[in-house]
Amino acid sequence: MTLTLTATPDALGSVLLEIAGAGHAGATVYASNFATVDSWAGGTTGAHTAPTVSASGGVLNCGVMEYSDQYVKRTVTGLTIGVSYRVTAEAFTTGHAGPARLGVAGISYGDAVAIGIGFVGHTTMTYDWVATATSHDVRVRVVGLDEGALPPGSLKLASVTVTAITAGYGPLQVQRTDLNGTEFVRLPANVEPDTAGDLDVTDHEAAITGTVLWVLGSGAPPDADRSSHPGGWLLNRYEDDGRLRSRVELPEPARLLLAVKDNVCSLVAWDGRVVEVRP
Repeated sequence: MTLTLTATPDALGSVLLEIAGAGHAGATVYASNFATVDSWAGGTTGAHTAPTVSASGGVLNCGVMEYSDQYVKRTVTGLTIGVSYRVTAEAFTTGHAGPARLGVAGISYGDAVAIGIGFVGHTTMTYDWVATATSHDVRVRVVGLDEGALPPGSLKLASVTVTAITAGYGPLQVQRTDLNGTEFVRLPANVEPDTAGDLDVTDHEAAITGTVLWVLGSGAPPDADRSSHPGGWLLNRYEDDGRLRSRVELPEPARLLLAVKDNVCSLVAWDGRVVEVRP
């Protein structure tokens, strides 16, 4: 998501806030294109041979998988830590029916799902997880002979998608340009490193005064009282090089940063009142 905020024309010109991450719930992070193997590959965690994948007719052929240590996988990137995602796979078999599992490496697998025969009426598998890194390996494996099951013959994937099921944003990145659009300051991707991690921005506004960037941001509510009110309660000021100049925790959340002048900041409170803050 990219959000452009234009300040009163001065030496700094405009301020561009780039917020990396999943954005709104429902945003698609990955959608398969099985005109090719689309970076899918076979793997194994044990002694059995990794399956060989191929693509034909717009589907992914998963190769020979008979045991639980065999799988096919793809690395999905562009995730935001702490955001919940759902991977959905449409699967079928041209051999005999049998169970398979969908999951994420290092997290877990979902329940076994009986995979049907034939493309028409193919089987939907889903798995939800919370990202612990900016990339994860999505995996599909069979319930194998070593587990006392007859795995599906010739397992195929018709489609795989990964979508965000909660809203979230990653690190805040700030780029400053002059009035002609020429970049002259780009702040680090992690503008706000502290013990709480990168600054989470949900409800936010920004303004500049002189050479200082003001950002109204919100993250995890500091107490239950404030969690029920919309808005942010962290008023941050940054220097040109991205260093945090000061931070004020507001006594109540604010929805909008109206104006700044010298060391005075006007805000719209969560209930619509206009308040003045002097950090």
